[in-house]
Amino acid sequence: LPDACGGLLVRGNFGYLALGPSGLGIVDLSSPGSPRLLRTVPSAYVSQVVAMDGLPQLGVVNGSEFQVYDLEDPAEPRLLSSYTSLPPSQRQVVAGSGRLYLNTGSGLQVFETKEPQSLVLLGEFRFANRFTPTMALTGKYAFMSFIGLGVSVIDLSDPELPREAERLPLKSAQSIAIIGKHLWVWDGQAGMVSFNIENPAQPVEVARLDSKQTEATRPFVDQDRIWLPLRERG
Repeated sequence: LPDACGGLLVRGNFGYLALGPSGLGIVDLSSPGSPRLLRTVPSAYVSQVVAMDGLPQLGVVNGSEFQVYDLEDPAEPRLLSSYTSLPPSQRQVVAGSGRLYLNTGSGLQVFETKEPQSLVLLGEFRFANRFTPTMALTGKYAFMSFIGLGVSVIDLSDPELPREAERLPLKSAQSIAIIGKHLWVWDGQAGMVSFNIENPAQPVEVARLDSKQTEATRPFVDQDRIWLPLRERG
């Protein structure tokens, strides 16, 4: 690869890579044992690739812009729109229902994307003096990990006034992911913890993998599986 990969999104037999100053990388995965870089799309600085809420589209964080590409021809993404003035503080972007949800590192911002060529800030929720490493979204709820105070459940039913609906008391929540009806939380002390979120406002713990069995590193989420490094077995 021409640069380090900062993010990967897989769609069918193609992978889309965030390659920083080298732009957007397109990889042929039809032969899993020998993936092949087809080409790169020149860009200022691609830091993230984002799934677009089940649509055959690809979201790309390119410097201060959020770009949307059509994937009708997955080998030749076509630029549909570009939204300017993406806040430089964003750490993570999640797309859904015509909106962008930004993890700023200290809270959440909600942007409207229906206005052509621009982003409109609808609302935000801030945590005072807290660091929020990761965020996951399901329906009208966002889950945000923040070190020291666990996982916050944010109600987004009113995008102009996001509010905290619940808090999961994990002391060292570092990364989170949603697979189906379950929220998975990697906590540096408790290990991997799973919650049933059929009612997102009231998650129920259903499983826990002791941290003694795992390395204190971020798990890898792929489709319907979570991969964890194990001390004893690798």
